Amino acid sequence: MGNRTLSARLVSRVASLMLAFVCSINLASAQPGWTPPVDLGTSGLAPNVATDASGNAVAVWRETGGNRASSFSIATGTWAAPVALSVAGDQVESPSVAMNASGLAIAVWIKSNGLFPNPPPILQAAFYSSQTTQWTAPQPVPTASFGSVLGVGIDAGGNAIVVNGIGLYYGVRYSAATSTWGAPVILPFGSTSSPPVVHTTFSSNGDAVATFNGASASGIAAMRYDAASNAWQPTPGLATNSANSFAAMLSVASNAAGQVLAVWLRVTGGVYTVESRLFTNGAWAPVVIGPTVTPRGAQGRVGLGDGVGLLVAYESSTRMVQSARFDVSSNTWSALTDVGSAGAGRSTTGASTLVPMSIAITPTGNAVALWDTLMSGVTSVTAANYAAGSGTWGTAIDLASGAVPRVVIAPNGNAVAAWAGSAGVQVARYVAPPVGSPTPVLAPAVVNRPNLTLSWTAPTIGPAPTSYTVVASLTAGGPVVASVPVGTQLSLTGPVPDGTYYVRVIADVSGTAVSSNEIRVDVVAPVVPSAPQSVSAIVSGSVVTFAWQAPATTGGAPITDYLLEAGNAPGLANLGTLPMGNVTSLITPPVPDGSYYVRLRARNAAGLGAASPDVRVVVGPPPPSAPTLTGAGSAGGTVTLSWSVPASGAVPTGYRLQAGSQPGASNIGVLDVPATTVAFTAPGAPSGTYYVRVVALSALGLGDVSNEVTIVVP
Repeated sequence: MGNRTLSARLVSRVASLMLAFVCSINLASAQPGWTPPVDLGTSGLAPNVATDASGNAVAVWRETGGNRASSFSIATGTWAAPVALSVAGDQVESPSVAMNASGLAIAVWIKSNGLFPNPPPILQAAFYSSQTTQWTAPQPVPTASFGSVLGVGIDAGGNAIVVNGIGLYYGVRYSAATSTWGAPVILPFGSTSSPPVVHTTFSSNGDAVATFNGASASGIAAMRYDAASNAWQPTPGLATNSANSFAAMLSVASNAAGQVLAVWLRVTGGVYTVESRLFTNGAWAPVVIGPTVTPRGAQGRVGLGDGVGLLVAYESSTRMVQSARFDVSSNTWSALTDVGSAGAGRSTTGASTLVPMSIAITPTGNAVALWDTLMSGVTSVTAANYAAGSGTWGTAIDLASGAVPRVVIAPNGNAVAAWAGSAGVQVARYVAPPVGSPTPVLAPAVVNRPNLTLSWTAPTIGPAPTSYTVVASLTAGGPVVASVPVGTQLSLTGPVPDGTYYVRVIADVSGTAVSSNEIRVDVVAPVVPSAPQSVSAIVSGSVVTFAWQAPATTGGAPITDYLLEAGNAPGLANLGTLPMGNVTSLITPPVPDGSYYVRLRARNAAGLGAASPDVRVVVGPPPPSAPTLTGAGSAGGTVTLSWSVPASGAVPTGYRLQAGSQPGASNIGVLDVPATTVAFTAPGAPSGTYYVRVVALSALGLGDVSNEVTIVVP
């Protein structure tokens, strides 16, 4: 007995080690991108899926013998064998399912037994826990009306809400604390001739929003469940008020904050326009006009995150899926952009039908869209992923043959999809790139008008991008106005029209669009450059070394060369000019003794730019030092000035008086006086304020400028 017990323990230990090893392989192999499809059943129809925050998931669907379910474990990376939710032989409608962040799920369906109305249909529910990986036995859900479309939601505490009906609709709540269902409550949003689509969303505090869209555009409404009062509250107003609106492409989405976005089409004079209305802060906002679509582009779905909505619509004449972004804060739509062909490897000719679509969006705006279409006898499920940071869709890829896909997404961007495949229900998972994963790095552009050169570096770790696309916007972070696929190359050169652009590089990493940084590129007719910066001069004997930095702005064209100007007074070039190449330093040949005022200008294709501030260069004995100036003005218009003889430097040969209407200026007058003059009187000066300086003249040039005095003549 002891040996058998020990043997059993060893077998159990080995099995545990093998399971841990298998789990580690599965987790390690979860690379970003779509996993291969997994077959769950042989005859499944209309599957639905749900996921928790960790990546555990459930799929439910209808088969001939009743409803079935399968669960995905993030720990093992595998889907469990399907289990029966209903009794074999039951005739049931397709189930709906919801799952909260911690892994509690609820599936709801209608059981009719095929003998309606006697006995009457039964609304049934079953609960699932990702911790126990078990479903509960079906239990009845109280209701007074039945319909084939169900809305269901479950909050963080395991409380659930089910919305159901046809013609008349009811909401009923499950209390996790008491494990009981409450009484059904009529949701008086009105009646429609066809069953509505019902969305039920829980907010973080346990409130719920149930949204309905029925057979007409005016049938859109929302009901709010208030957890604090345990009561349903109708929302004011309807989603549309347009006489020419209709239900084609009608879609409703809600988010965890309780906001609702309703989208529909309006036709005026044969032009089809997307319209929408946002429910927020307890009221419907005014109708918003969105992008224009083609008459046959009337199949679409909308998703709503915390601050962004996303519409995907199929345009059947071009076989393209298109998308528009909705900004919640400004209540505006972007223009339509192409997501991808309606099947990556399929023909664009032959019969085409409207396309069943599904979209799921995270609170931050990342999204996954799935669709299928029939072309030339081939029906395939195609997927594309949207990155909110870059505002772009990744490459659309075919997942498998199949139809009517459903997709859900976790807050971290991981998604689960299910569809009816040719051999039964199939599922696939999308693994999002890790947060903070490396991105391409776009270097500053090189502009050589009209040509533009862009270059970037590839991500250093993670899956290698399969392609890059350069995209440009007219505003920072704005909608894309140009898109250039470049394959796997890391640079792009070509002519571009004049203008200012905001450019990014989008890498396709396992089907996900990963954006680089954004740079501003100015391609404009060049203007002259600004002044060279930080000009300095060092005198060593009779040799002068100049150094400087390039201008702060080049004027939109490369600097070709620099020009040095020298004069015997500030601002003058009377002693000569010296052209130089595109350098930032100069060592002169021997320079005669004297005082020089030197400045630099940069040149580009537009011409010479502004001059730098003067740098004074003294070679040999110094010129006279600065005199000290005093002065005053009188009421009669007389100005008197006096100054001291320079204390050092060359002997003065005269003095130069400079007067201006503002500090440092000489626009009023310049007057030279003999060296024997150290005072000056000017009678009859007009009333005003004058700024005056004096500088000594010498054989070695101008001396240092005196202090400046302000003379006021009343």
